[in-house]
Amino acid sequence: MMSACASKPPVIQDEPPDWALEFDRPIEHQVLISEELLVVATTRHLYGIDPATGTRLWRQRNIAATGSDLISAGKDSYLLVNDAAGGAFDDRDTNILALDQQTGEIVWESKMLEGKVLQGTLDEKKDILFFTKVQKAHGDDRGFLSGTFGRKGLGSGFEQQPHFGALDVSTGRLLWSQAFSRAVRMRPNQRRQLDDNSDWTAMRTFDLGLYHPPLSANGMVCLTYDGIHCYDAATGAPAWENRHPVIENELALSYANPVASGSSVITASDHRVRAYDLTTGKKLWQSRKFDIIPELLVDKNIVYGQLGGRFLNIDKEKWKWKGDFGVFALNKSNGKTLWKYKKANDAVTNILVYGDEVWLADENNLIALNRFTGKKKHRIRHKFKDPPVYAALNEAGRILLVGEGEAATFHPQLGTSEWHVRHEPIRPGAWRRFADGLLRASGNILKFGSFVLSHGGGLLPSLAVPLGSVDFKIINTKSIVSRGMGRSGRRMAYQSGFSGNWEGNQSLSGNFQYFVTKPDGTDHVVLAMVNLSNGKTERMIRMDADRPNLVLDESNNKVFEIFGRRLVALPLQTSASDYPSLTQQPTMMNSRSHGKSGASTK
Repeated sequence: MMSACASKPPVIQDEPPDWALEFDRPIEHQVLISEELLVVATTRHLYGIDPATGTRLWRQRNIAATGSDLISAGKDSYLLVNDAAGGAFDDRDTNILALDQQTGEIVWESKMLEGKVLQGTLDEKKDILFFTKVQKAHGDDRGFLSGTFGRKGLGSGFEQQPHFGALDVSTGRLLWSQAFSRAVRMRPNQRRQLDDNSDWTAMRTFDLGLYHPPLSANGMVCLTYDGIHCYDAATGAPAWENRHPVIENELALSYANPVASGSSVITASDHRVRAYDLTTGKKLWQSRKFDIIPELLVDKNIVYGQLGGRFLNIDKEKWKWKGDFGVFALNKSNGKTLWKYKKANDAVTNILVYGDEVWLADENNLIALNRFTGKKKHRIRHKFKDPPVYAALNEAGRILLVGEGEAATFHPQLGTSEWHVRHEPIRPGAWRRFADGLLRASGNILKFGSFVLSHGGGLLPSLAVPLGSVDFKIINTKSIVSRGMGRSGRRMAYQSGFSGNWEGNQSLSGNFQYFVTKPDGTDHVVLAMVNLSNGKTERMIRMDADRPNLVLDESNNKVFEIFGRRLVALPLQTSASDYPSLTQQPTMMNSRSHGKSGASTK
């Protein structure tokens, strides 16, 4: 096995930024919308920037929006802005603006909506945005007589009733609006802070991050906030519903996204898998009871389910491993169990179907099972210090494992390890939370690419984006954009959540994995760029910002970093065309030349 780990402190080199911009007000956030547009929001204005050159393309005055309030959508490439000019707590009434991405001009403005848009799914074929909004999505979830430091009181938790609607993206016309049948538990999207009196603040914003975005398929749109509730996509009229618990204690997204397959929809909740007729809601079958099922994959004849996983505990705001840890296979026509494997040890990655095998990893081993019988083919020691989080494929067709600070590949036929690299992850703090978001975003890219590569016609994954020959990009940790035709047509899913903590916005190819680390011999935070084809650390980029507000843009060979009113573009790698490997011993580049004069944006 080849090791790609560094043994000595890397050499710090001084390298100037590619460009820098000075704004008239402090920068709140930045979002990479496309290869041609970086959107930068100050405390007062919204700017469109050319990410390649730093040229200001446009400015829209007096728009206050967070990164999770921006959606790239529509046949005419609009930028949709969920506008709540009064700040985070101004969520009684909001509206949506459509900006021309090239000029920044307002094309249309929707009528006032009761509440703030928190989730949405775009049917690009019909140019309709199906969205969920919540009025006054902020408050205090500690309950009556709660303790001083966040201990729960009577009536703790935060529940609000969502409203569901459809918007014509080309005109901004509200097509219909419908109230969800009950209030649902919401998740805080920012951490509690101490006020001037050193007391924990009561008010904070909440979102729908416990739940998956709406599913749009075959003229229906379905919500999975409480089992599955489906509506007529044209009118919003309720069609059918089946209620089942979907939240596992305090664990966010501990149930699988529904999968539309032909005329049916397959869901996982309450530890079971169920299939319904998508039009009528008739239950076609129900599986036996399993443990937590956070992921489903569906092919022509078989439904695969992941058992257990790594979830965010919303109460403690920490990641937690929970479940039986394994995988099962069901007969798609009747839901009967074909086989079940639950011998994974204390952790489990997503499941990867590649050829005739199902691959997954636990705390100690990479495991390959025959996907038709469940018989074990390989059990390979992966030697990760911490359990890996994602299983995928790299460009060479090797099985790839990625964890919090590690990556490794394995030969699928020989069952042998090829290389392993580790960058010690940063522990508690803002950079650690950023690293969590970066791992999740990169991992989703890797997972999606793996589904496409692993099965010619494609398994249908329980992801927000339908599977097919789809060229797609993760825009940030909260939104996924697909381009090209999938099995259910092109659509985009949008979900706000934890925008204050995870500000890592990415436009990545999946060929690289990025780790936030502090190499031995230095006190500086470093972004390590690992080539997933050969395991070599191509580049180490020193991060000097006080807080982790970065954008990674491989297409333009840039990493964008914010310093107060200043936006700096650093080179992401030495060559944007061929990504040459510098050396097995990482070299760290210095970004201290931020003080050099740059263009001013006012």
